[in-house]
Amino acid sequence: MDGKPELSLIMPAYNEEDTIEEVVARVDRILNGTKLSYELIVVDDGSSDGTRMRALNHTQKNINSKVIGYNVLKFCGL
Repeated sequence: MDGKPELSLIMPAYNEEDTIEEVVARVDRILNGTKLSYELIVVDDGSSDGTRMRALNHTQKNINSKVIGYNVLKFCGL
């Protein structure tokens, strides 16, 4: 993606390991169909399952997507 995107979509996710890849791929297909420049940002809200890794798998295939989040143990001071 060059420059600023025309559309930014932020998708929160928490413990969505079983569905995140399918949902992100579906949203990505829809956004691709709009012909707008876009960014799809998945925000992992401290999931304790494989949500972040599965979302990251998608970002390796699509430069318009990224995953952000935090380590829940560090956030809690552990």
